[in-house]
Amino acid sequence: MQTLMAYAEQRVAATGKLFRRGKQRAIVVDKVASAAEPKKMRDFETKQTPNSEVVGRVVDLSSWIVNGNAGTADAKSVGDCAASGDPLVIVAKGGRVHYPVTMAMPKGPVGTARLSNYCAKQVRVTGTVIDRGEGRAIVIDKVALLASK
Repeated sequence: MQTLMAYAEQRVAATGKLFRRGKQRAIVVDKVASAAEPKKMRDFETKQTPNSEVVGRVVDLSSWIVNGNAGTADAKSVGDCAASGDPLVIVAKGGRVHYPVTMAMPKGPVGTARLSNYCAKQVRVTGTVIDRGEGRAIVIDKVALLASK
């Protein structure tokens, strides 16, 4: 993570090992460098849906992308990864990842602050869902633990 902090708000070229899970992509970065801006920037429509509900499992992003379901069942492991800086996300049915965000400047990782008590658990989250390109985020209003079956 620190490797990329120096490039915040810049366009970069990164090399490393690419992982894919559904439409999600992740890279374990070996090398990063500044890159030129493209001749034509892509425009992505942003859609906000207030009062939305997302049901899914709280996991750390790396375990989900690299290991899939096998890496998301142990609450201690998920919590340890989050404590080390890996973002917590909500993975809904079908593998759609929801990234917790805030509309204000956060004081730290939003997922860690709002979801750390729910590591590897099924939850119902309500809030404003924001879709942009292939990404989906949620501004969390409320988190509730789903009852075990």
